Amino acid sequence: MEDYYVILTDDHCLIRHGIRKILSELPYIKVIGEAGDGSELLEMLQKLTPDLLILDIFMPHLSGLEAAVKIKDNFPQIKILFLTMYCEREYLNKAISIGAEGYLLKSDVADELENAITTIRRGNHYISPTLYKNLNLADFLYGKCRDDLGKKLAEPSVSPREREIIRLISEGNTSRQIGEKLFISQRTVHRHRANILKKLGLKRTIEVVKYAIDMGYN
Repeated sequence: MEDYYVILTDDHCLIRHGIRKILSELPYIKVIGEAGDGSELLEMLQKLTPDLLILDIFMPHLSGLEAAVKIKDNFPQIKILFLTMYCEREYLNKAISIGAEGYLLKSDVADELENAITTIRRGNHYISPTLYKNLNLADFLYGKCRDDLGKKLAEPSVSPREREIIRLISEGNTSRQIGEKLFISQRTVHRHRANILKKLGLKRTIEVVKYAIDMGYN
C-alpha cells in the first residue's frame, strides 16, 4: 500500500499527540506536519502537499471551517476530515457544503479513525456513526423534526431499493460493497446511483450523503 500523507491541525497539542500516536500504528500513514490553527496550516500548505488534512472546526486566528473554504478553492485535490466534538447538524451541514470528505467526532476517534481515513482514501465520504444517533435523538428532544417536515412532504418519488442504496452510500459503502450487501451486481448499483442522482437533481456523492441526513435515511 502506498504511503498516505497527512497533516494534523488542532489548537490542542495533546490532541495532536494522541492522533499522531494512533496513526503511528498504521504503517501506510505518514504524518508530515502539525498546525495549531488554520493560518498556520495555510502557510504549511505552501511547502507541503498532503493527501489528507485532519482538522478541528474551531481554532484561534482562523477556524477549520474558514481554512477549509480556502483550501478547497486553492488545493481541491486535498481531502479534508474534520475532527470535532460538535455533533450538531448545522456544523455537519457546513462541513458538507464546503466539500469536506469526512466528519469524525472526537468521541469516536479511537475506534473509527482508521475506518474514516480508509473510507476517504477509497474516494468515499465518511460521517461518524455516533453522529447519526445524536442527531436523531436531538431532533426528537428539541422538536427539530418539524423543520424537516416540508422537505419530507416534498420528497421526490424514491423507491424502497433506491432509499436503501442512498442509506448505504451515506454510510460510506462502495458500489461493490453495496452490491454484496444487496446481492446485486455492481452494474445494477451504478444504474441505481445514476437514477438517484438524476431523480434528486444531485451531482456528487456528498450531496447524496447530505440528502440522506436531511431526510432521516440513517
